Parts: sequence; structure tokens; C-alpha cells
Amino acid sequence: MHALGIVHRDIKSHNILIDHNLEVKVCDFGLARFKADLGKGTMQYAGTPVYMAPELFQKRQYDEKVDVFAFGALLWELSMREVPFDGLEAADIRSKVEKGEHLKTKPNMDPKLTQLINSCREVKSDSRPSFDQIVITLAQLR
Repeated sequence: MHALGIVHRDIKSHNILIDHNLEVKVCDFGLARFKADLGKGTMQYAGTPVYMAPELFQKRQYDEKVDVFAFGALLWELSMREVPFDGLEAADIRSKVEKGEHLKTKPNMDPKLTQLINSCREVKSDSRPSFDQIVITLAQLR
């Protein structure tokens, strides 16, 4: 999507489908926008709080790295089998996200996976990896 200039803006477990061949599909492109159209129109800072990047909470300019931040939360969710910040109010989630608070991981989790999750969830968007870099890192975890 990013190579085509599309930002999904709602990456979360509810928008990921897995078929009978275990192929992953991203769905619900209702909030997706072309990168050139970000910051225009309505619903520019919408999303699900547990997956939202700091720049969305702060209603600042943003780019495709909001999807990377959300992917970090999704990766944590898949690893831990629970939703990040489950049960917290949006304001409390915002505070933790803006402070760069790391999500707690299991002691036996691969440190490279923990590092990937944390790098995807960096407060500064330009410190987050691209999806090309994420794919390389994930391939090394196999």
C-alpha cells in the first residue's frame, strides 16, 4: 500500500483477515487515503486509540508511519494475545503513547521481536522503520 502512496490509517486486528491457506489480507479501507491527500477533508485524525500514533492524538501532520506504529501494536497483540492497554480510557492511552512508554513483553520473547515492536512504536515517526525494513526483520526471526 505504501509503495502505491496509500496510507491505511486503521491497521488493527479487526482489519486483518487470514484465509484457509494462512494468507493474510488487510481489509476495511474506509479511512485509507492517498498520502498526498492526508490533512485534507474530514476524519483526518480518526482511529482506534490503542493503535494510534502520537501524531494522531496531537492532531499534527503525519504520514504512512502511522501505519507502522499501529503495526507495532498489532505485532505486540499477536505475541501477547491481548489488546494493548486493554481497559484503559483513551486519555490514559494517549498519555502512555506520547511518553513513549513501551508495551511490556514476556521475558522469553525473542529480543529482536521486542526491539521491532518498540521501534515501530517510536514517538518520533522518522525513527520508525519502513515496512520494507520490517519485512526484512521479520524474515530474520523465522
